[in-house]
Amino acid sequence: MILGFTRRKNWNYDLSKSLEGVPLTSKPSASLSDDDISSFLSASFAFRSGEGKAGDVSSAQLIITSDAFPDSVPVSISSLKVEFEGSLRDILLTHDPESPESNTVKGNTVISKITLREQDNETLTEDDDDEDSEEPTIFSGTAALTLAPGQCRVYELAIPLREPGEARASSITVSVDCETFKLDYTVSSPESSLGITWVEPSGFRRIIGRSEAQTIQVQPRPPKLEIKLLNSLEQYYANEAITLEFELVNAEDEDAIAKLDIHAFGDQVPGAKVKVLELPEIVSPANEEASKLAGVSLGTVESSGKVGVQVHLDEAPQPASLEFNLRVSYHLASDPGTRILQKESFTIAIVSPFEANYEMVPRLHKDPWPSLFDPDTIQDLSDDDKDESVRPALGLAQRWCLMCHYASFATEELRVVGLDAQIVSCSPGTRCTTRGRPLPIPDDGLAVQPRVMQDVEFDIIAQKLSLEDRAPARVEAAFIIKWKRPSSSTVNITTMPVPPHTVLSTEPRVLASLSEPRLSSSQVASDIDGLVNLDVTIENPSNHFLTFGLTMEPSDEFAFSGAKKTTVHVLPVSRRTATYRLLPLVRDDFVRPGLVVRDKYFQKVLRVIPTEGMKADKDGLLVWIPGDDEDEDASEDASEA
Repeated sequence: MILGFTRRKNWNYDLSKSLEGVPLTSKPSASLSDDDISSFLSASFAFRSGEGKAGDVSSAQLIITSDAFPDSVPVSISSLKVEFEGSLRDILLTHDPESPESNTVKGNTVISKITLREQDNETLTEDDDDEDSEEPTIFSGTAALTLAPGQCRVYELAIPLREPGEARASSITVSVDCETFKLDYTVSSPESSLGITWVEPSGFRRIIGRSEAQTIQVQPRPPKLEIKLLNSLEQYYANEAITLEFELVNAEDEDAIAKLDIHAFGDQVPGAKVKVLELPEIVSPANEEASKLAGVSLGTVESSGKVGVQVHLDEAPQPASLEFNLRVSYHLASDPGTRILQKESFTIAIVSPFEANYEMVPRLHKDPWPSLFDPDTIQDLSDDDKDESVRPALGLAQRWCLMCHYASFATEELRVVGLDAQIVSCSPGTRCTTRGRPLPIPDDGLAVQPRVMQDVEFDIIAQKLSLEDRAPARVEAAFIIKWKRPSSSTVNITTMPVPPHTVLSTEPRVLASLSEPRLSSSQVASDIDGLVNLDVTIENPSNHFLTFGLTMEPSDEFAFSGAKKTTVHVLPVSRRTATYRLLPLVRDDFVRPGLVVRDKYFQKVLRVIPTEGMKADKDGLLVWIPGDDEDEDASEDASEA
């Protein structure tokens, strides 16, 4: 059964009566294509232009031609469907003999202008229906679809372009639905159609020269909603909360319904909060690589209106470079089917506000050492079961000085409101505490200029819990700077780790320190102008009895009183001090005492470690002798104190 698709000469053929006289139990249906059989109907589809923009309309023509014999009965088509691949929706034309479309008749050619409307595709099953979809899935229209033999019907369509991308008419389906049967005939769109014609209103046919006349490239609609970053700072710093303010300006001629997506990329992306208008904040947790906030509703943005968006970032623990991708998806109130995208990218560089280097230098711990012969220093065995945090420290103690040299690497002035050092960890059986040295800081903070070095010192006291424990210990500290911007009252805290250092070693140490000379009642200050005491303290933390030889060489830079050569015996777990009085012969300069300390048993020369007011080089110890002005300033400071 060919259903009228073949031709018989001198036969007045009516397709709708193909099954007349055939007994039927149900209404049959058939689907054929031009790959299976040739038909007296031919169809073509072409776009007038090969390009368009989303939001606009594109002119296209659907041409149906009947090559039936002249004595055949006109065929009545129930519907025409054009299916697309890509970003366009399908088009469905249904038969309506009283359709009010505008027709132009030129001979056997009828040109009809069809108005398309959007509607849901009724062919979708319930499983395929997307309840969340707000967009129509098909364009539909009505037209007179009856073709007489030899007649050509041209349907001129104004197709709304919604989504950007390439779209191609893949097939045209002609449906005939009679009382006795239903027939679908599909015409596949050719891959290349150099011969496709476009029918002008005058009836003139011109050949479309494009090789893909059934294909259109839909460009994105130029968005007119601007995304601006307001009040961008020159630098953002680690350890401070960051607030980014964005403004969305609707430059469209109509109101826009918009949603916002924020995507942040980088290393250790901090947590973020987004605040829009009076809506509740939307929170995104911290992430190692990326953080995303999707579908933030902006509501209706009036034409020429603005919407402010605040993005609050938590403190970044370390320097990083964050890239923010903001995408606004919106549609106009009069055209909800066309989605418009606006994208902007912003890069936020987070730098460290401060850099520092450190020195851990020995200092003389003036508190007396515990003694092996003092019963109060004997460790109670029951204390071993106690927590280390509550056990008394009865072991050896040493004092160290943490010297922090820090500078601001910002491009603007910062104000330091507090400086501190804290112990991060120390070896088991050891207790370490810090003690800051008074540093005058104004109420509004200490102004720190960019790349200007600042110095601060902290004392670290390390002590063993038990006198029997004399193993070396390691201590890790952190340098803490509390700071703020001059224009802000928010205090930020930057914590910088200090490299670990070994304390409480078992080797003997020789510490040199300066002390005020003790004067007798008969002496006056003018008789001993510039006199200083050089104390040499030898620490013996071992269990051995040690003997040291001290030698002081004469010098042209100072006179001294004390033993030129002497022997010092140091008991186990104890320390002894030898004192030299120095009378400098120079001012405002360093003098070099020719002091040599030798371990007599091992014949080893020990290094003399300088403390406050001294330094050392490869040739030995150097003692600073202040000038007269410095002495007067020191005296005034002492009087004020």
